[in-house]
This record gives sequence, structure tokens and C-alpha cells, in this order.
Amino acid sequence: ILGVWFASFELLSIPSSVFLLFLSAVLGLYSFFFVREPHVRELFFALVIVFLSTSLGIARYDTHKLPVDRMLEGSVGSKVEVVGKVVEEPKIGSTYRGYVLELDSGVKVLARVNPFPAYEFGDTLSVWGKLELPEPFLTPEGKLFDYPSYLRKEGVSYLMSFASADIVAESSFSIQGMLFH
Repeated sequence: ILGVWFASFELLSIPSSVFLLFLSAVLGLYSFFFVREPHVRELFFALVIVFLSTSLGIARYDTHKLPVDRMLEGSVGSKVEVVGKVVEEPKIGSTYRGYVLELDSGVKVLARVNPFPAYEFGDTLSVWGKLELPEPFLTPEGKLFDYPSYLRKEGVSYLMSFASADIVAESSFSIQGMLFH
């Protein structure tokens, strides 16, 4: 947790993670071979655990950053057309279907389109509409829902609500597609 916290503020990165990993190995070996007092050895062991877990937290945070698409980044608030592959099962609402599209750049966009026609996992879609960044909203219970963080966890960077879609290519055979359809 400490490593993720430091990395989220851009205070530490992968080189820091490698250094902390090296430092924890040196401290562990030093305490094992040269420290004789049990209470000092316990202190060294605690430091090794802290440095090791911080190192792993930093590495985990840095390897799970969302990809960036500079073209889309400058188009937020504008109408755009994107082409991407459906990489998750659709999220079905009362008036829309939400498709998570992965673009060639690796960026994921949640496109909410008319419920019909229905598209399948693996289909390549061309979607056009207003590109938006997700924003927090109030739930019916009056609590603030951190929608950007929720979508970030899912790997989604952008939204396109009330978008239009056309199929570019139908999905080829896949085990996941066969299991869910």
C-alpha cells in the first residue's frame, strides 16, 4: 500500500522500486550473516518487509498505468470517430448497450450506443460521438460515486454517450466469445 501511495503521487518510480528491492536484499543478508542480537535482527527484518512491500507496490502501480492516446486526449469534448474491438461483454442499460472498445493504441473507450443492433465480443466497431472523460456523480442515496476511479480499475479512459456505431468486422472464433454467446 505504501508503494502504491508513493507512486500515485509520482514520488517514486521503477528505478526507486529496483533500488528498494536491492536495499531489502542487502539488509536481509546483512542481518542473517552479521547481526546476532534478536531485537536488532527483528528490526532489520521489519525494514526488509517495509522496503520489499514498498518496492512491489511501486512496481505494481507503474505496470498498471493506462495507455495514453494523444489524439484522443486533445479531442475531449469534441465529436470524434474511433475504431476498436469489443473486448468485454456489453453493459446493458435500459436505453443503451455499453461496449468497451480497445483501440489500436491500447486505450479503452466505453461507448454507449442504441441497444439494437447488438454487437458481440470480438467485433470491430466504428463509433462516433462526443468524447468525454468520466466524472464523479451522486448516487440515488446521495453518496458521491468516484466513476473515474471505477473505470480506471477497468482500464477505461474515455466515455462516448449516445454514440452511433457500425460494425467494421465481425468477430472471429474465440473461446471467450463462444462461452458468452
